[in-house]
Amino acid sequence: MENARKRNVRARKTVRIPMPDLVKQIVSLFEQNANAENAAAMAAYMKNNFPFWGIKTDLRRSLVAPYVPLFKAMKPDEQQRIITEFWKKPQRECHQAALDLSSKIVKKTDLSWLPFWEDKLMRNAWWDSVDYIAPSLIGPLLIDKPALQEKYAWQWMETGYLWKQRSALIFQIKYRTKTNAQLLFDLILSCASSKEFFLRKGSGWALREYGKYAPLEVSQFVNEHKDVLSGLTVREAVRNL
Repeated sequence: MENARKRNVRARKTVRIPMPDLVKQIVSLFEQNANAENAAAMAAYMKNNFPFWGIKTDLRRSLVAPYVPLFKAMKPDEQQRIITEFWKKPQRECHQAALDLSSKIVKKTDLSWLPFWEDKLMRNAWWDSVDYIAPSLIGPLLIDKPALQEKYAWQWMETGYLWKQRSALIFQIKYRTKTNAQLLFDLILSCASSKEFFLRKGSGWALREYGKYAPLEVSQFVNEHKDVLSGLTVREAVRNL
């Protein structure tokens, strides 16, 4: 009997809130804090691609914060299920909550997460999610792996899918002096003829960030290729040089 009681105590200590409960609890908090006026403005800013509850960033993060320890304690497959459940919801705050949680486990992720993030680049995709996933969640997985940087960046670029192509351009944005400059330059030239705003802007953004650490290299690249680079790319690239 005593041994049974001890086993029950140990079992109670290891019980976790089931995955659907965590999602439902956060969604419930979002519903309770909805703001119709904010929601309309936020949806308009995102070209009405997503419905919103109207919860601004600081409030959203404060509502999610109590659940961070639980999320961090989960196994990777459980964490991915949580993120996926949020990603299936229509409201943009759910996708943002998934990224809020993901930001807390970046240092514990490895290459096994890469296919997962590649999938999320293609679902409920818009510039805000892509611009976080590519440099902040995928970038750290590849930073010291130049061969894999080449492999995946060209795979993304060759898909012809806008958001994967933008990811190829910007995943190195936080690499600073570790930026694979030749890869970046080659990727930019490969899509220089594109009329897509997000590729032109992304190319300029990537050059501007790298230019903080290698201004001469970026200046030389822009000057040598200004006839093929879009005006938007050039303006963004040299803004702080």
